[in-house]
This record gives sequence, C-alpha cells and structure tokens, in this order.
Amino acid sequence: MSLDADALRLELQRLQRLPPGDMVSIEYDEPRLMELPHRQRYAAQCISGLGSIIEVCPTSNIRIAGITESEHHPIRRFVEFGVPFVVGSDDPGIFDTTLAAEIDAAIAIAGLPPDSYSVIAERSWRFRSEALVGRIGT
Repeated sequence: MSLDADALRLELQRLQRLPPGDMVSIEYDEPRLMELPHRQRYAAQCISGLGSIIEVCPTSNIRIAGITESEHHPIRRFVEFGVPFVVGSDDPGIFDTTLAAEIDAAIAIAGLPPDSYSVIAERSWRFRSEALVGRIGT
C-alpha cells in the first residue's frame, strides 16, 4: 500500500480552513489504520526535509502520554525512519530523572545497542536550544 500524498495535502488544506476551536473527529476504520504507517513515514520525511530535530523526553512521554508499551513510543519510529532526534529530561525535578537516565531509557525503548549512548549524548548536547539559537557555540 502506498500513500496518496496529494490526497493528504488536500486533507490538510481542508483542516486548515476550519475555524479555530472546531472539533474534528476522525474515524479510524480498517483502511485508515492500514494507511497509518505510510502517513507516519510521510510525516517523518517532511520533518527530515525541513531539517527539524525532534526532542524526546522518555519519562515525561511515558507518564504524561500514558505510553505503557515500548513498541508504542514514537522514538521507535524516529529510529526506523531516520528522523533526527535528541533526548532531553523534561522537568527532571518533577520526574526524578537525569539526562543520563533519559538516554538509557531512550536506548532501551528504541532497542538500540548500548554503545549508542555516546552518539545520542553528543547529539543531544550539540542540538540543545542554546546552541540552535546561537546563544552559545556548540
């Protein structure tokens, strides 16, 4: 199955024309569920094409979004689709975590090899907000 990118763009345009605050209800029937991985791949390509970087905060994602199974965490798709990501520690005092623990969690959730730690840590440091906006050098 492939994704009709033109139909997706038309759907987006239709949604963008709705007045702010309008409720949108989308029924996920079998055909739409089958299309979902293709939509995810398309979105990943768009994100990568823009040069965007996604921040992942595993503990926060799990607790706030209620992600109970590792295979449902979006970091797995980011890795699969090659979407650039960094790992952060969202509110470490509230979630009682450290950046090191978050990187370990991201590696475990994504099923990455343990030697991925240094690559993810370096990338997370290099793409921190202060570096991206030019307040400090990388």
